[in-house]
Amino acid sequence: MKTKLFLISVFSCIYFMSSAQSNSEPNKSWNWGARVGYNSSNFEEYSKYIKWRSSFHAGLFAEKSISKSISIEPGLQFSSQGSGRENSVDMRFHYLLMPLLGKFYLGKRVNVFFGPQLGYLISAHQGDGTFLREGLNSFEFSGLVGFGYDFQQFNLQLRYAHGFTKAAKYYYGTDDPVFQNRVLQLSVGVPLGKL
Repeated sequence: MKTKLFLISVFSCIYFMSSAQSNSEPNKSWNWGARVGYNSSNFEEYSKYIKWRSSFHAGLFAEKSISKSISIEPGLQFSSQGSGRENSVDMRFHYLLMPLLGKFYLGKRVNVFFGPQLGYLISAHQGDGTFLREGLNSFEFSGLVGFGYDFQQFNLQLRYAHGFTKAAKYYYGTDDPVFQNRVLQLSVGVPLGKL
């Protein structure tokens, strides 16, 4: 059900962006920049002993205006995710993420956005240094939603990412774990120029 709703949202976003492009003169250049920020991550419904883990993300983004109020923003970023565990060590999952956002401006500075995100698991280990690899999925598909505010020299974004695929095929003898990433991100983006 979640996947169907997400796919409907993605196709709706593509439809609105393409119709907006046909009704207005698109901007011919891409703006690009760097983004860095704070992560708070967890695994959905895995265990009552799981806690939120604080970490960071950093990467690049590009943005292209399609109309006065709609733009697209692809990106590439490193994100340290995972979870804390009560009376135990953290689980740290490091991903390379590729989001594709549809942004809708509610005036000159405030925007809301949503879109899909593909993730590749670079490494995974516990806080004590033990590497985790067996039983983990290399690829993750998630959905993003959030809002942003554009200042003159930088922008702020608050995002929520929810994994639609499981981060693990099995874990500690559990063949069907509910092990989906949940990540709350607060970031600062700095535009660096045009492409």
